Amino acid sequence: MNPKIIKENNRIFKKLSPFYDSVTRMLLPLREAITKQLIKQKAVRVVDLACGTGTQAELLVKRGIQVVGVDVSPAMLAIARKKVKSRKARFIKARADKTGLPSASFDAAVISFVLHEIPAKPAHAVIMEAKRLVKKKGIIAIAEYNSKDLRFSIWNRFFGVIFEGDAWSLFMERGLDYYLRKAKLKPYSDQYFLFKNLRLVFCRV
Repeated sequence: MNPKIIKENNRIFKKLSPFYDSVTRMLLPLREAITKQLIKQKAVRVVDLACGTGTQAELLVKRGIQVVGVDVSPAMLAIARKKVKSRKARFIKARADKTGLPSASFDAAVISFVLHEIPAKPAHAVIMEAKRLVKKKGIIAIAEYNSKDLRFSIWNRFFGVIFEGDAWSLFMERGLDYYLRKAKLKPYSDQYFLFKNLRLVFCRV
């Protein structure tokens, strides 16, 4: 991943981190759906790529699941470590596309709202890193904005111009399916949230 992108993302999320949880409170039903599915699939160890402030990790840990959260933002990780004070959670500063963690060491990986923030090549690399980290027949959960519905695609483009980075337009044109096909992943579960603005897929490795 381009160091300039990492530096810029760190700058943005340093400013966002104090009120990030308040802004993203609307994502809670989606995060609960991830937790429910991973419990159903009997996941014991989960890696949360680009974990942010640790909200997903917190939900998983409360249900007895071990979590390793990965993020490049020191500000977001600081909040995550304060929020999730459990031996079942560990947070490390690393790139989501190059974690340095052992291969096939997790039952599941979570990638939530990351792909639209970075160019196509590193976005693909994040998914491939998730595939490397997850055991055979393990689960990859990916949450992203939905570009399928034209009405919401227009709204999303407007939202992206104001709040998101340069990679937004490309992601909205291609949609999540492009990245899934490229990584040779086929969802076994496809869910929608927030009036179909958000999409959540579960794929088996």
